[in-house]
Amino acid sequence: MNLPMPGKRFVIGVPYGWLLLFFFLPFLILLYISFVDMGADISPFKPLWDPETGVLRLKYENYLDIFRVEEGAPLFKTLYVDAYFRSIWYALLTAIFCLVIGYPFAYFIARSPASVRPALLLLVMLPFWTSFLLRVYAWKGLLADQGVINRFMMFLGITSEPIPMLYTNVLKVLVTPVTMASASPRSTMQDPKTILLVLISRSQSLFKKPFLCNLL
Repeated sequence: MNLPMPGKRFVIGVPYGWLLLFFFLPFLILLYISFVDMGADISPFKPLWDPETGVLRLKYENYLDIFRVEEGAPLFKTLYVDAYFRSIWYALLTAIFCLVIGYPFAYFIARSPASVRPALLLLVMLPFWTSFLLRVYAWKGLLADQGVINRFMMFLGITSEPIPMLYTNVLKVLVTPVTMASASPRSTMQDPKTILLVLISRSQSLFKKPFLCNLL
């Protein structure tokens, strides 16, 4: 159905208006706050321009603090830089881990009989329907100090006290692909199900040869 020009503009304008009001405008407010000092009167933040002289006053310390702790301190030795590079490292490990898991499964599904393939694809899609918050609480219930796994191991006598499992480096790599699945677009390459679907969608050209031929 062809909409008249006003209708097309309305359909296109509503999403843009939503993004402008709830994303771009708050971003501008945060950008303004990052360049000013805290206000001393009823206004929580000082203006960008000095009302008496009209001079533009910008505070750059908030951005300099990202790269150095204090004046004279070495650059790139801050908590923010360390957290940023550590996040990139964990993301790289998680993406490799997901690819190692996803490739064999996609190969198996792509070369499975056509009558079984829809059911296998359905099993891949089912976890997408699970709430992200529910997955997080489920993992906390399993891996907490008094969680299911620790209680079960103490019941069997494998350990006499709980083993710390939450908030460890290994757990970040192993659990992130499961908990972050479909949580945000940025987690696409950290989700084995998404990688699986991408590989399966390319199955006609990627997996038409034997497994070893694709690696050569």
